[in-house]
Order: sequence, then C-alpha cells, then structure tokens
Amino acid sequence: MCKITSDDDQNRVFCIPFNASKTTPLYISSPKKSNIMTTGKIVLSIAAGVAAGVVLGVLFAPDKGSATRKKIVQKRDDVVDGLGEKVNELLDTVTNKLEAVKKQSAKMLANGEAKLEALEEEFSGAINSKLN
Repeated sequence: MCKITSDDDQNRVFCIPFNASKTTPLYISSPKKSNIMTTGKIVLSIAAGVAAGVVLGVLFAPDKGSATRKKIVQKRDDVVDGLGEKVNELLDTVTNKLEAVKKQSAKMLANGEAKLEALEEEFSGAINSKLN
C-alpha cells in the first residue's frame, strides 16, 4: 500500500509507502512535456513557405506573366470541362442503373401479383370444396 502524491512543479506522480521511514518514493508517471506550437511559430512557418514558393516561382518561370496566366486559365478550363464530362457520365450510369432497378422491381411486382391471384384462386377453390 502506498500514498499517491504529485509534484505539481514537474507534473510527476509518486507512490510513497505508508510504513517507510527513509524509503525513496516510487516514480509512477513521467513529466508531461508540452509540444504545443504557438500561433507565432505557425504564422512564421506559413510565411516562410510562401516566400520560398515565390522565390522558386520567379527563378524557374519559363514564360512571361501574361503567357503563364493564359496557360493557367486554359488548364483550368480543361479541368472544368473534363470534370463536367465525368459528372455527366456518372449521371448517365446512375440513371441507367435506376431504370434497370425500376424494370426489375416492376417484373417482381407483376410476378408477385400473379402468384397471389393463383393462391387466392387455389384457396377459394379449397374452401368451396370443403364447404360442399
């Protein structure tokens, strides 16, 4: 048996035996280390990344700014057109599958109704034969 105490300065927990006169405490948990990034460090990191990107962009830019902007606009238009085509293909596929499910469920309903009518006739015929 021991008494649990904590060291608030270093966030440690100790187990001190009750009957111990000169026993060293048993160390239970390790100190908690704070690895929280401050807002200043985050902002500084983002700013450094943006600055590095600008410098590399200027160093490796093969064309004038107007030509680069035209290429960016053209690439964006190509991506938007390709995305529109993919969405249309997806809608066509979903619509076709939905139509197939509708047809299948209509067939199943018709088969179920036919079987129900056959069972009703059979049941009413059995009842009439029992009553006569």
